[in-house]
Amino acid sequence: MPDDAPIYRSTRSIVMVHGELFYERHRSCVCPAYDLDERGQVNLFGSVILVRIAHLHFAISGKRVVELLSDRALIIGADGPVEIGKPQFFFTRGTSGRTDRFDLAFGALTATQVRGLGDCQYLSLSQLDSKERPDYSRPMGSKYFVLGYPGSAVALPKPGALAVPASLVVPALPAGQGTYAKLGLVEHGHLLLDLDRKSVSDPEGPVTAPSFRGLTGGAWSAPRDLNPSQPPERLLGFFVEYEAGGLKTIVVTRIGAALEGIKRSFPPLRDVLAAT
Repeated sequence: MPDDAPIYRSTRSIVMVHGELFYERHRSCVCPAYDLDERGQVNLFGSVILVRIAHLHFAISGKRVVELLSDRALIIGADGPVEIGKPQFFFTRGTSGRTDRFDLAFGALTATQVRGLGDCQYLSLSQLDSKERPDYSRPMGSKYFVLGYPGSAVALPKPGALAVPASLVVPALPAGQGTYAKLGLVEHGHLLLDLDRKSVSDPEGPVTAPSFRGLTGGAWSAPRDLNPSQPPERLLGFFVEYEAGGLKTIVVTRIGAALEGIKRSFPPLRDVLAAT
């Protein structure tokens, strides 16, 4: 996995940078996802998050990432390329009851695949939070971190080679409650984060963050007072889309959707997941 990542802070908010500590805690549970095309070219398509529930290990991603690989197997890059086949699909639901565009996919990993992924971190249930809701008060309200990889089908330079690309870390604040209505979403199924990539800075000063088009990965809660000595952050969901234009919003599908899908598909885990 990469040793560091670009870390940005929003200049539109009071969010301060403790991204380095967050990144060290969580960088090895978010892996870049690839496919291998007919020419032997390795192509980057997005991210997966690794989770352990009881004795089983899972890779969770956006359905869009897996749909791009409809005729090829999914490959996760960590210490080396590990083929995990085609994860099982399940679907979130929008407020109208129709399948919406913010779907997730998940797949259980075999013991061989887990060994192949080396020293990757698998988040436990205690590191997930399916019940979090934004606190809009300031200055001690909700704050968040996002961590992920681009998903623009970037071809890596050498056929058959696997180079881990740079990930991206961004602190963010919750989007306004009215944004949910504009997108036809509700807080129990999704989390919306406010971020204008043209109004951020890095340690050297104001910058424009890289394009979030196709970026996928995870969203975590951050300490309310941003004290780095507080307990580690908890994963809230998988972010699947960036709404630009007037909204400037990161769309996160909450982790509860993935846990419900796993509960339905793996009956032996129902008791373990009952309290989540």
